[in-house]
Amino acid sequence: APQLPAVPAPVLARLLSTRVAGRALRVRVTCRPRLCTGTIVLRAASGRGTVRLGSVKYRVAHGAPRTLKVALGTTALRAIARAGRKGALVSVEIHGTKQAWTSGEGGRVRP
Repeated sequence: APQLPAVPAPVLARLLSTRVAGRALRVRVTCRPRLCTGTIVLRAASGRGTVRLGSVKYRVAHGAPRTLKVALGTTALRAIARAGRKGALVSVEIHGTKQAWTSGEGGRVRP
């Protein structure tokens, strides 16, 4: 059977930070078809499930990637510190205004 061409995701988000700097992590957001608005949510795996590290609203024009800072609260900083040298595994969630959430590219973050 012939394969259908892959449809690119309308919003792409990628975690840029591997270390916490200034109580924040950086996320790069790119929109493909048009102006995109929504919320980026960062979560980390924890011994008790997942911990919400922080979120930031975004508004990005087509073809103009933006780097956003996601502020981290005390609970988020503690969760990352508890992970130690190996780092906390952070996932990126994209919540769009006209679409269900999708996942972005996460990674490990160290204190």
